[in-house]
Formats: sequence, structure tokens, C-alpha cells
Amino acid sequence: MEMPRPWLRLLHAGWLHGLVLAWLSVLALPVRALGLEAALGERLGLHAEVLVEDAGPLTLDAAREARRRGEFRPARQSVLAHGLGARPVWQRLELEHADARPRELQLVAGMTWVDRVDVYIVRPDGQVEHWQAGDELASTEHAEAGLGLVFPLTLAPGRSELWVRAETPDPMLVPLRLLDQARLHNLERVQHYGYGLLYGFLLALMAYNAMLFSGLRERSHLYYAAYLMSFIAVNLGYTGHGWVWIWPGATGLQRYAILALMVLFGVCGLLFSTRFLDVRLDSPRLWRRLMVLPMLGLLGMALLALLDLHRPAVWFAFGFLALTTGLIVALGVWAWRRRKPAAGYFLAAALCGMGGTLATMLSVWGALPWNEFTFHAIDAGIMAEATLLALALAARLRHQQQAREQAERLARLDPLTGLYNRRAFLELAHGHFQAALRSTRPMCALMLDVDHFKAINDRFGHDVGDQALSEVGQLLQRSCRAADLLARWGGEEFLLLLPDTRQDDGHQLAERIRLAVSQLSVCHRGEPVPLTASLGLAALVPGQDLAALVGAADVALYAAKQAGRNRVALAEAPAPAGA
Repeated sequence: MEMPRPWLRLLHAGWLHGLVLAWLSVLALPVRALGLEAALGERLGLHAEVLVEDAGPLTLDAAREARRRGEFRPARQSVLAHGLGARPVWQRLELEHADARPRELQLVAGMTWVDRVDVYIVRPDGQVEHWQAGDELASTEHAEAGLGLVFPLTLAPGRSELWVRAETPDPMLVPLRLLDQARLHNLERVQHYGYGLLYGFLLALMAYNAMLFSGLRERSHLYYAAYLMSFIAVNLGYTGHGWVWIWPGATGLQRYAILALMVLFGVCGLLFSTRFLDVRLDSPRLWRRLMVLPMLGLLGMALLALLDLHRPAVWFAFGFLALTTGLIVALGVWAWRRRKPAAGYFLAAALCGMGGTLATMLSVWGALPWNEFTFHAIDAGIMAEATLLALALAARLRHQQQAREQAERLARLDPLTGLYNRRAFLELAHGHFQAALRSTRPMCALMLDVDHFKAINDRFGHDVGDQALSEVGQLLQRSCRAADLLARWGGEEFLLLLPDTRQDDGHQLAERIRLAVSQLSVCHRGEPVPLTASLGLAALVPGQDLAALVGAADVALYAAKQAGRNRVALAEAPAPAGA
């Protein structure tokens, strides 16, 4: 028999009502006392009860009364993380100390950027101890660089109540940990080694790039050094090293130092990225638009600090850093699509930096579970980014060096034949010539001119003339030894410097070249193009310099052309001095 529909609806409603009541009853269950030995070294957030102040600040007595009314709820996070602009919050937990003697412990409660943290211990006998810390107070007594706010507790035998109240417009992040002295020292040692590795690595890269800028005057290295320095500065700020070591007690500076350094970090990253990727050269309009952001960021933060608008400054700094981080990745994609040098390295580095920054920001906002890995994700991301950017800078420097070398090679080579030009020949021939003078070894200079080259150009066209010159150049290269120096001297003239070559040997080589030129196969529309060459050979004689030797070969070439072309002429020996 089918059940009527109204009864079905009532049954479903009853089930839902029961589930809601069961859930509420679970929420209302009191949190049981936590044994001290089980609590040591652990995250205590899930063992606590939590109350958010919605109606105004509460005293300890008012908070205890609110708990009696059932307003506290079991925590759902191992580390309380309520994000930006959160209301003040209370955490309460009960600790059971079964030993007969009091126990000296350290409580880590809150990050150093939290404005105010109040810690209360209600002893088994009802007495209350109170500690207060935070960066709105001039004292840094409870601030431990790299760890957070640390309070010394003496836990009496029996059941004690721990109450912690935190208030800040910055990210509300209040981890609770109870540590004995040994655990605290181990944790401090790990933190100090970790930050030493991070700062040492980044400072070494920063100094290296500063030195590169000093030597090369390339601004990419300067901006990269500034980018690394800005991250070190912001890291010193939000880990508490700055407040404890550099500006202790300066509450006004501490209020805005971290936020201003976050903006500066974003500015330096954007300046480096646009310079490294040559955005100004490739896209001036995009560069002008991007350069508005650094000015707006710095001016905006300065104005908010001068007006003492702390809460808007927090949102401004986090928003600006998120914007610039996204833009840097977008610039990497832009450069990669344009196939710019080292763009792949840059994009991978930007993704590492963005991933680490995003993980850390989301963890302190409460969107990701907070732990040592997510909180230090930005450190790992920046180290990976720094390594990849160092490789990118090296790749870019190598590309620039190769481009310069290529430009120098092109400046020394004849573009048609691929041979040295006159300038390169004179630079290289000087060393050959000086070696010949020192060793008194023979040397010859051979100059070649393609006969009737102008007529070839006029009859067959410049393309055929260029082909003829290229063929002659390749023939001369095949005829040279490794120690010989060959160049296109100009127009249809070629010059060959022959170390360790006597005149007779040079003459034989010149005849072989002359004959080979006449046998070159250059055709135009099936019609053979006749090619011949005239050559002038000069042997080095005592007292000659390089210019005189080349000049003698040129005179001999002129004589060969005057004698009817397609022949080799020898330079006459200069007359003895005083003849």
C-alpha cells in the first residue's frame, strides 16, 4: 500500500529536524580537558572553543559569562585563521596537569603582526594570571623572531583554563602551541637555520647581480637585486625579525612597515619584469600603462599611512601585491608567446613565485589550512623563482653576447662571399706580418681581379655578377691553407696573404687559381658566362711594411691587366736604397 504524500513530507521534515537537533547538540557539547602530555608540541586549535566578538569588546569575566550562556563553539581549524579585517576572537581550552608539581612551559599564541593578544590562565584555585603582547604595544618582551608571540606559563597541578583574545585588522592568525624548553629550543634552531639559508641564498644572489650591474651597467641586474632585497625586507617584517631586531618598540613604524614593504616588493617585481622582457622597446604603450602602477602603489600607501588608515592600508597592500603578482605572470605569457629569449625560464619562475605567494596569502586568510608548509610556501616559491630567474638572466646575457659576437662577425665579413672584408683583413694580417718579420720567414701577397666584371654585370645582370663573385670566393677558400688569410678587398678584387710562401711557390699557386677561375661554370639561362682573372703577386722583401707589400701586389695586378688580363704578374723587387 502506497503511503500518502502528506505523510511522506512530514517524515522528511522530521528527519531533517532530527539531524539539525543532533548537529546543534554536538556543537553544544563541552570541550573536554586536554591532558598536558598530549598537548605538548601539538596544534591546540581543534581542542579549543571559539567566540567572535560581534557586540563589542569583552573582558575575561564577560567572556566567561558568554561561555556559560553557551555562546562559545568548538573550533573547526587546527590553527585559527579568520583572514583580513576579522573581528576580535576568543579561544578557550582546558588543560589537565596530572603531576603533583607545577610545570614551566612556553605558549606560542599569535603572529608578531597581530595588534593585541591577551593571554589569561585561570588556575585551579581560581586565581588569574594575565599577559599582553602585540605590535601595537611598545614592548617586544614576548616577541620571538620567526616564531611569533611567546608567553611563559606556569601550569599548576589540576585543571586550568587558558583564554586567549586576539585583535587586529591584519590577517587574524593565532596558532596555539604549548612547548617545554627543549621543544622550544629545537623549534628555534630549525627556524634560525631555515631563515639563515633563505637570507644567505638571496643575499648572495643579490650581491652577485649588484656586481654584474656595476660591471655591465645593465639595469636588469640592478632591478633584480632590488627585487631580492625587497623580498628579504618584507620577510624580515612579517616574520618579526624587523620588529625585534631592527625597529624594536617603534609601534608607528611597525603598523605600516610590513604593508609598505609588500607594496615595494610588488613595485620592484614589476620594474624588473618590464626591464628584463624589454616591454618598453617591444610595446611602448603597454609599458606606459604598466608604469602607472608603481607610482599609484607607492603614493597610495604613503597617503594611507599619513592619514593613519590602517584597515584600508591592509586591503590596499594585499590587493596591490596580488595584482602585481598576476601581472608578472601575464607578462611572462606575453613574452613566451613572442618567443623572447629566456621567456620560458621567466614564465616558470613567475609561476613558482605566484604559487608560493598565493599559498601563503590564502593560508593566512584562512582559505587554506595553515601549517609550516603553506606559511613558508612563499619562501620556497621565491627561492625557486630566484634560481630560475638567475638562469634566465644568464640565458639572456648569453643571448646578448651571442648577438654581439654575431654582429661583430657580420661587421668583419663580406655578406656576399662570407670572406673577411678589408677591415678584418688588416686587423688579422698585422699579426701574421709581425710574425714573419720576427722569424725572417718568407711571405707573399696575392691580389686577384675578375676580368671585365662590369661587362658581365651589364650583359647578364647583377645577380649573375654576384654569383660569379661568390663562386670565385669559394674557389679561393678551397685553394687556401689553414694559415693563409683571404679577404674580399673590394668590388671584384680579392686579396690573399700567404705566410711561409716563397715567390716561386706563390707563382705556382696563382697559376693554378687563374686556370681554375677560367674553368668555373657560371651560366645565365643556359648560356655560359666566361670568367677569367688577373693576378698580381708580391713577395716580402726586407724593409717593407704590410701596406707596401699589399701595394706591390696591387701594382703587379695592374701590370697583369695592362698586359692583356687572364695572367699572373710578379711584382718587381724594389731598387736598393741610394741606387
